[in-house]
This record gives sequence, C-alpha cells and structure tokens, in this order.
Amino acid sequence: MFFFRIKVMLTAMVLSLGLFASVAQADSWWSENPHNLQSNLVAASEVGKKGVFVFFEMDDCPFCERMENEIFTDEEVRAVMQSHFELMKINIESSKPVVLADGSEISQKTFAQENRVHATPVMFFYNAQGELLTRYVGPTRTVAGFLELVEFVTSGAAEQPGMNFRRFQQKNR
Repeated sequence: MFFFRIKVMLTAMVLSLGLFASVAQADSWWSENPHNLQSNLVAASEVGKKGVFVFFEMDDCPFCERMENEIFTDEEVRAVMQSHFELMKINIESSKPVVLADGSEISQKTFAQENRVHATPVMFFYNAQGELLTRYVGPTRTVAGFLELVEFVTSGAAEQPGMNFRRFQQKNR
C-alpha cells in the first residue's frame, strides 16, 4: 500500500509539472509588450511582419483556456504566428492599461467595450499600419482551423473586397 501511495503521488507530481510547463509555454509566446498596440505595430513594421494579433480573453473562460492550452501551444501555430505577427492578449475585465496605436492609454476593459467585445474569446488581426483586417468571434475547434484563419489573413484574402473567412473556407474546399 505504501508503494502504491508513492506511485500515485509521483504520478500527480509529474502531471502537474506537465501542466505548469504547458501554461508557461503558452505565456511565453506573447509579445514583450502584450498590452501595447503602438509598440507592437512598430515592432511588426520594423521586422516585416504582417501585423498584430490581439487575443481578447477573460478569467474563467473555458474556451479561452482551451485556445491557450491546445491551440496556442502547438508548435506549428507558434512558428507561423510568431513569424507573421506580434502577439497581444487583452483581458476584457481588466482595469490595467492598454496603449493604443496613437499612444493614448485606456483600460483593457474599455478597449474591449469600444471594439464591441463582450464575450470571449475574440481574435483581431491588424495589419502593420493598424488597420483591422479581420475579427473572429469564438474559439477555433482545431489547430487546423486556427491555421486556416491565419492563412486567410496572411494570404491577403482578408483584404479582398467582399471576402470573409467563411467564403475563404468555401473557396478553398
């Protein structure tokens, strides 16, 4: 019985270490200034990236947690996103400041409200000039679905008149 308890405790420790590693990995992928749109737009422009990705989330959102733990930890997602975008995370309930493209500051909550973000997750893709390319509401179901959304933006399809993500998906099937 003693060895069984030790085995159970060791298994629990190993599993919790894996969970902490996953959370740390998800946190480490955000930009150096994850609440500063102005500096992220400058950084994207300076290194030739497509623009800035903004992930709107809130505490205790199971869909946000799934995106962070299952989608954003995928190696291909990380590589594609980091090569094309500066990455921001905004908590729609937070009173902490976010720096806007013009350098002014407002709370993350106000930024979300001004952009009509009332539920999460919501994802915005901005070009390097600060123009919103696309807005996606809700989680993607799979890594492949998220990568398809990223392709919609990086391919230039999001900038075509009359094109939206659903049409892009239908066209590419």
